[in-house]
Amino acid sequence: MDFLFLLALIWLIVASIQDIRKREVDNWLSFSLIAFSLAYVIFYSLLNQDISFFLHSLLGLTVFIALGFAFYYGRVFAGGDAKLIMGIGIIIGLTNSYLNFLLLLLISGAIYGTFYTLFISIKHRKKFAKEFKLLWKNEKKIYFVLASIILLLPAILLQNAVLLALPALAILFPVILIYGKAVENCLIFSKSYKELTVGDWLYKSIKLKNKTIHPHWEGLTESQIALLQKNKKNILIKDGVPFVPAILLALILWNSHFNFW
Repeated sequence: MDFLFLLALIWLIVASIQDIRKREVDNWLSFSLIAFSLAYVIFYSLLNQDISFFLHSLLGLTVFIALGFAFYYGRVFAGGDAKLIMGIGIIIGLTNSYLNFLLLLLISGAIYGTFYTLFISIKHRKKFAKEFKLLWKNEKKIYFVLASIILLLPAILLQNAVLLALPALAILFPVILIYGKAVENCLIFSKSYKELTVGDWLYKSIKLKNKTIHPHWEGLTESQIALLQKNKKNILIKDGVPFVPAILLALILWNSHFNFW
């Protein structure tokens, strides 16, 4: 298990660097993690004549393949993230540990996402401030006030102090939404047609002579990129949050024996 963890740790560090630098994880990283992990599990099972170790890892791979597809088509993960999570399934196996890992992935994703968006808002503070003010101005603040009053009435009538938190949440929730949208707008930038890569997310539809390319959650395809390059069209790309570091953090926490049940 220590070898498998070390293998996944090295692969995820390399994948994290790739994800942060170019928002893409090479397929050879994901597939080699699966191949090397399976090879080790098979060798270990044969050497120790322990078929259960192999079966647990195989079942873990099966479950995490299903999870990977679910996260991918649920638009939670990009393709590289989904493939990496499949390899981790071999290492964790089909035990209660995989539930621990999923919970840690949720927690690490929330923590990492918070710090990453803060980093973006600080890095692009001028654009962020401009976007936030514009979005706030366009919102109907009166609805926030009315919502607070409506939610405050039950607290007064029922004399329940706990319900006093509801008005605060009514105001805080729209602020969080505006904050997230402002950060998202900071991740929009122009990209040369020469530098386009498969999976780049279009910010808005691109009209060409005989065709319109619409944004899609799976990103640009090779044929679409070829068409844009043929027309020498620079486009606006919407960057995403590199999520592999969150997977790395979850694996480290999982290996540190954070057991919740």
